[in-house]
Amino acid sequence: DDNTIKNYLKFFKLKGRQEKLTDNVYIDVSHNEASFLNLKENFKKYDNIHIFMTALSDKDILKMYEIAKTFAKKISVYPLSNVKRGRDIENIRKILGDVDIVDEIYIDNDYINIYCGSFYFISEIHDKLISMINKNGR
Repeated sequence: DDNTIKNYLKFFKLKGRQEKLTDNVYIDVSHNEASFLNLKENFKKYDNIHIFMTALSDKDILKMYEIAKTFAKKISVYPLSNVKRGRDIENIRKILGDVDIVDEIYIDNDYINIYCGSFYFISEIHDKLISMINKNGR
């Protein structure tokens, strides 16, 4: 019944929804404009944000990037050319121009790092980030 479902939903946690891995590392499945506006609202107390983002080809990467520029000091775009609906560097440059494109995930220790994009992207980088955090003893 509805009450049973509501009770179980209290314990449901979506992995990758503004998930804090360390004090300065977060992952989020933000993959559209509405979710980027949500990020902006939830991280408004920080002035040193570095967004690592990606967007599949059916998403408006320009709008997402424009929103990110309103609250992030740094933005790095990660291509997903190995994914069917992913973007390659050429497509990113065509739409966004001369932006910072990274092909390796790293933790920028001087910033609050937010890695955001599709569920695929988050699942791809989650274990890499955990490994990097554990290696650095954070």
